Amino acid sequence: MKLINVIEEILNEGLNLPKQQTAISFDDKYAYYATSKYGNAFNISGTMEKYHSGRSEEFNFVPDEMDNETEIIWDEHWEDISKEIENEYWKHLSKNKTKLSEEKKVNIKTTIKNLKKLSSEYKDVALSLIQNRTRAKNGIITGLKLHSDLRRKIRDKKYPSGFDMGIDYNGYFIHTHRARSKSHEKPDQITSKEIKFVDSTG
Repeated sequence: MKLINVIEEILNEGLNLPKQQTAISFDDKYAYYATSKYGNAFNISGTMEKYHSGRSEEFNFVPDEMDNETEIIWDEHWEDISKEIENEYWKHLSKNKTKLSEEKKVNIKTTIKNLKKLSSEYKDVALSLIQNRTRAKNGIITGLKLHSDLRRKIRDKKYPSGFDMGIDYNGYFIHTHRARSKSHEKPDQITSKEIKFVDSTG
């Protein structure tokens, strides 16, 4: 049973919480907070409202209506409680983002394995170079990390590298959202002219 549920159960029974125990949970943008830090058991709920600080997106905790006893504790400790909830919400968002990213990688792996126009060799290479922006459709894979042979050529020749790599049935190519090179049998056969041109379109 989740800690928040344990605390809510204790609250419902009108008992005291163990000393200094706090639980925070989220249901989408709705927050639940319960603690024993302020003497008697204290719980509060509310929504996470997004705003722009001028530099970045932030979230404010906006509490629901509360009874008089809860309001007294809230008025005295609202800054600490809000900060605690908001910090935990950022962790919650980060964890969900990581989970979605992993699910996305699993899905793109399946898509690549099922491509009909690519050889098994090309598929195996692509599967080892997947990143968050990798896409696969109609026998063409884009948004891959650069192959080690291509990275070595770029490093040795001091070429720019502002692009991703792709693979199609003709071989390896580099691309940005605006342009791409021709396909080559080997990644390090991509020419210096192509590297410089594609980089300039990024």
